[in-house]
Amino acid sequence: MKQTALSALVVAGLAGSLFGAALQPAAAETTAKVENLATWDRSALQKGWSARALLQRDVYGPGGNEIGEVEDILVGPDNKIRGIIVETNAFLDIGDVHAEVAWDKVSAGPEADSVSIPLTKETLENWYIDRDDRNVKRAWRVDELIGDTVSLKDVRGYGYVDDVIFNDNGEIVSVIVSARYGGRYGYGAGYGVGPYAYPFYGYNYGWTPGLGYYNLPYGRTEIADYEPYRYERKGPFQNR
Repeated sequence: MKQTALSALVVAGLAGSLFGAALQPAAAETTAKVENLATWDRSALQKGWSARALLQRDVYGPGGNEIGEVEDILVGPDNKIRGIIVETNAFLDIGDVHAEVAWDKVSAGPEADSVSIPLTKETLENWYIDRDDRNVKRAWRVDELIGDTVSLKDVRGYGYVDDVIFNDNGEIVSVIVSARYGGRYGYGAGYGVGPYAYPFYGYNYGWTPGLGYYNLPYGRTEIADYEPYRYERKGPFQNR
């Protein structure tokens, strides 16, 4: 009896691992405005900058010395950038530490695509990380969105979030999605791999950071003729 029960549990576990991806949450109902892709103005994207172009970039202190790298980007519930999370081991003999630096304290660095911040050994303790985890709509890290599995209203596993585009005001204007040709489960849709630029809906469409899923409010027919978006991964200070 025990062996039979154990076998059943093993089978159930294997089934969960094989088909769990198909059990993604369906897109939530929303009252938020949904952009018509045929008329959506993508000109703002050309003036924007790429999150991936900032991640892992070198960070310099006020003395011009390299002190670490950009580990992540922190975004508020209003979809605007709050700051960057810097990984550094330049000040203490305890290994890597992390500091949150407000976005208005970040400027262009001395090297291409690098940034400068006013972080010193004396001020390190002031740059603590506060992720508002007690709030329902909390601040979140960009790496909680990049890599999320993307689903359509009628296609699950359509693709994944590959990048995030901010405008010069630090607000997210788009997510860049790489699609799996034909759909993950063989739906045979006519879309290619992309990449595709879609409006960002975030909390307004039921997205929750950290769950690994991002639902788009469109169906297969709405994206059938949607053109891929080719873009240059520019950093936040290349337009200035």
